[in-house]
Amino acid sequence: MVTDPENPGRSDRGATLLRAVPALIVALAGLVGALLVDGWRVRLPDPVATHWGSGGTPDGFTSVDGVVVSVAVTAAVGAALCLVTFVRRVEATTRRILAGTFCGTAVFVIVLIVALTGAQLDLAHSAAAPLSGWAFLLAAAGGVLTGVAAGYVLPAATGDGDSPQVVGEVPVSAPPAGVGVLWSGRTTYAPTAMIVLASSVLALLGVAVVVGMWAILLPVALVIAVATVATGLVRVTVSAQQVRFAGPLGRPRVLIPLAEIERAEVVPVSALKDFGGWGLRIGFSAKLKGAAGFVLRSGPGLVVVRTGDAPKPFRRDVVVVDDAATAAATINSLLIEE
Repeated sequence: MVTDPENPGRSDRGATLLRAVPALIVALAGLVGALLVDGWRVRLPDPVATHWGSGGTPDGFTSVDGVVVSVAVTAAVGAALCLVTFVRRVEATTRRILAGTFCGTAVFVIVLIVALTGAQLDLAHSAAAPLSGWAFLLAAAGGVLTGVAAGYVLPAATGDGDSPQVVGEVPVSAPPAGVGVLWSGRTTYAPTAMIVLASSVLALLGVAVVVGMWAILLPVALVIAVATVATGLVRVTVSAQQVRFAGPLGRPRVLIPLAEIERAEVVPVSALKDFGGWGLRIGFSAKLKGAAGFVLRSGPGLVVVRTGDAPKPFRRDVVVVDDAATAAATINSLLIEE
């Protein structure tokens, strides 16, 4: 982050305020939610329904005060988690994802509690309370929007001029000849990953059949299915101008101009140990913390280290692909030619 030479503390204060934004969003959502429920008190049955069983029949109840407390506690815990991401030294991209996830999840729960409670306004008894699919859709929209906003406003780490430590091999080959694509490879999901993703979709559809929550669970299953298709086959190409990772639909994709590359490495990758799963992932292990990209299987990973200059820090893009060593060697030879 560039500082004001006449007032170097100004940017630091601004960064500190931005870091508080996710927690403030959660706190504001909790305050508004608690005030709404408290204001509805005279129009709500007491107790109100808080849990629904098979078929959407209420089977759990609590007082209006209990709902207000639930909203307040959710907001307090969510805000605290957002702030905890700054207690330890965490890579900027990872911090943004964590803070956005904590903020979005807390807002989702708060909006869901308030919306399900609001659906019971003017009911004679909470036993007739509906399990509103719209409440879940509203909560999901609120959670996603606030989570993305919270992660977006957080400041990026300032590049300190030091390239990230080499964690793998840095192969170099003879300078490639020709024009156009100099190396190309592709990668697909490991069988285990496909089984897990397919099972998730089937499980969601099964739950939808049992509890009748099609409006909520069907969209979630479709999102997982579409995301799996969009990242199911990633092609990696290296040319004299750029390195490109892209899914079969052209999106998502990563374009890295050669002028922005510091080096290319080959690093052994464990999808679960280093990235916690498969797909578009952010690394959290010591050797690959903050590295982002396509991790569809375990194996040799091509890690492209981008150059860093203020206000952008160094960053690492990763893709697990067969013959990653040749891809890295081709990239490094192009850098030597420059």
